[in-house]
Amino acid sequence: MSESFGRFRRSDRAVSSTVNYIQVLGIATLLISGLVFVAADIVTDQHDRATTEGLTVVGTQLAAELEATDVLVRSTGGDGTVERTVDLPTVSGGQYSVAISETGVAHEYDLTLTTTGSGHSVTIPFVSDTPVVPASGLDGESLRLVYQGDGTRELEVRDD
Repeated sequence: MSESFGRFRRSDRAVSSTVNYIQVLGIATLLISGLVFVAADIVTDQHDRATTEGLTVVGTQLAAELEATDVLVRSTGGDGTVERTVDLPTVSGGQYSVAISETGVAHEYDLTLTTTGSGHSVTIPFVSDTPVVPASGLDGESLRLVYQGDGTRELEVRDD
């Protein structure tokens, strides 16, 4: 009996299984943690790209609306009144602001869209023979384009 007890005592079987189990759990935890961090970065990058592309699409759409309004104003000879409402979609489920500025070159303007949450920004150039009043801080969901030929003869962009 003392011999069998001695053999059992020298066996590393139980310790070996426990150590192996802990090592496997540790390695699996490290691998899963690494995958989660990498996946989070990928999702963030995808969201950033989707936001930038969405702002570009909306900015291009708004620039086209401004240029079309310029064509309407010129078709009236500059004496008529033109009012248009432009409804724009949301971008990546968030809100954005619109700013219009002069570039310093005649008839050329920059349209800048900036998300309020993440601060992503896109600038789209556009051309208008009708002077456009510089604007900033406009909400990007619904805008009104207004031209009154009897007044300042400028195209104004307002929140609707």
